[in-house]
Amino acid sequence: MARCSYCYVDGHNRRTCPDYTKRLEKHAESGSEYYKQMLADRGKGKDKSQRTCSFCSTRGHDRRKCEQLGAYVDKRSALDLAARIDFAGKISDAGLGIGALVSFKVKEYDYSKSEYITSQNTGVICNIRWDMLDNESYDSTSQFITVESIELQDDGSYTPRKRHLSMPFDVVAKEMQNNREEVMSSSRWDCAPVVVSPVENCSPPAGTFYNKKKIDRRIRNHAKDFKHYSWQVREVVEQE
Repeated sequence: MARCSYCYVDGHNRRTCPDYTKRLEKHAESGSEYYKQMLADRGKGKDKSQRTCSFCSTRGHDRRKCEQLGAYVDKRSALDLAARIDFAGKISDAGLGIGALVSFKVKEYDYSKSEYITSQNTGVICNIRWDMLDNESYDSTSQFITVESIELQDDGSYTPRKRHLSMPFDVVAKEMQNNREEVMSSSRWDCAPVVVSPVENCSPPAGTFYNKKKIDRRIRNHAKDFKHYSWQVREVVEQE
């Protein structure tokens, strides 16, 4: 329900607020040309022919009806949908579902030794960020999964802990597959998790993961500050 920004009463907005109208009428009756014009323009929208699109900077339409933005959304949506289909297949092949057991390395700084210490841990996957997966997820170390493990503390006790980790290398690797051995030995990827006990049920959320309308809406929201010359837009539009 709408709420007026002038009188803060629910059920109408500032454009139709009776209290605000009375205020304008009072000032207009006193002879103010400014308030007379405001009163005359009250309830009128901006001339559509004078609108300037915030995406392509062209007059005559707004961002919502911009053909250039629509073309970007359509192309990016097709790329994201294809990537999601690809990721779903790779995740299923890897057995990377809720309950799967993964092995991973943790590098933490030891202040007593003034150096980084690497430990090998094992944990159970308790969450997968399916909503984050898109065409930009390839070759990414973004933290797509959450793993819960039991870890040894400095005092000798064991405590449950959740960690956010990247996907296994073979799930997200695309261009990097050509240099697999070299990349896997780099500091960026040597801590990536490895599935040691897969599960059978690795399906994405039904009804949302492949829903094109939801993908389109996500892309539009993500692109709300983009312009037609933004590198994120040009990178997609210029693809063959």
